[in-house]
Amino acid sequence: MKLVIDFIADCKRRGFVPTKQSTISEDDFVAFCNEELEQTIWPEITILNEDFNVISSFIAIKTDAGSPNFPNNVVPIPYRAYVRAVRDVFVVSKPDFVNNDEVKKSVTLIDPNNEEHYQSKSQGSSYSYSSQEMMSSVFMYPLNDGIKFVGSFRDVDEMIELRYVSAPPLTVSSTSLHADITRLQYDNNFSQLTITVPSVGTDLNTFCPDEGVKLFDVYRKSSGALVFSDILFTRAASTFITVQLGAADVVTLASFQEGGFNGTENSLSTGYDADLMLVPAKKTNYIPLPSAWINLLQAAVVMRVFSALGDQDAYDREQREYNRRLKKLAFITNKRIIGEQKVINPFDGLRHALIGGSGRSYGCK
Repeated sequence: MKLVIDFIADCKRRGFVPTKQSTISEDDFVAFCNEELEQTIWPEITILNEDFNVISSFIAIKTDAGSPNFPNNVVPIPYRAYVRAVRDVFVVSKPDFVNNDEVKKSVTLIDPNNEEHYQSKSQGSSYSYSSQEMMSSVFMYPLNDGIKFVGSFRDVDEMIELRYVSAPPLTVSSTSLHADITRLQYDNNFSQLTITVPSVGTDLNTFCPDEGVKLFDVYRKSSGALVFSDILFTRAASTFITVQLGAADVVTLASFQEGGFNGTENSLSTGYDADLMLVPAKKTNYIPLPSAWINLLQAAVVMRVFSALGDQDAYDREQREYNRRLKKLAFITNKRIIGEQKVINPFDGLRHALIGGSGRSYGCK
């Protein structure tokens, strides 16, 4: 990842834009950056590398008091889902989820015209399922800006897991709207995680005052990957405390930190810089992309500058450079795991895939 202010400086240098010129302001560069991230780079990286920005949201079906969270069985699509699309939908057993040994069932997509038919089947009838694994009492179909679930949830503690491509965060020109994570401490007695940062920048102070409670994201700086999103933290000076991340999540965080964390003090291992950082939810002062993709974004922003200045020759030249870079990236990132199959077959073959057992909800994609 690269600081937004450094990225803007690189764009100016590439486009030979004078530092003190008044035609294109720094705010314009930031606006171009955000627009090109959402409209150009995010679609490209999603097409070529569809799993990179995928995150999950876990949604409880019922409240702690036992009443339904969604009386009409319509679960809204998360606000951070890019282009309002959902990749996968699962029913998760909540007790097992808490113990990090969840049992997941893929929810089958149905034709809304057959809702009454599936409603009756979910309530127990002579309906013949193709396999025991596919037996489910819940089905679904897209409805407006949500997903309508048909049938009855068998376990009162079940949850819905929605997997989706996260929308790009808003980039801002700042040097202090983030905090490096230098220490992790999990308290089993209170089931809470405390994250320690070396200092809190001015912008972050403004966003979350001492003793304040706000939503934060956790990013990995070396790749721009979003590790955890929309986590509610309470700030206490240079520490941030949450009960939304469990012991298993702490292991995940440590895994994404190069060199990990010292097992005794849970602080950064000697010789390693912080690779994890805390930023306000859906906002960052870093470009949230791997380095190679940052260069592609730079070409896209410089094209916008030339277009705004009316320099067609320079625009055409930069467009050729953009296409050249994209072609190389497409060749390199087409396979993130060398030797992976082009098509991943479900364990039960084509028949299993056709009835929705592959774990992928294609109709909601």
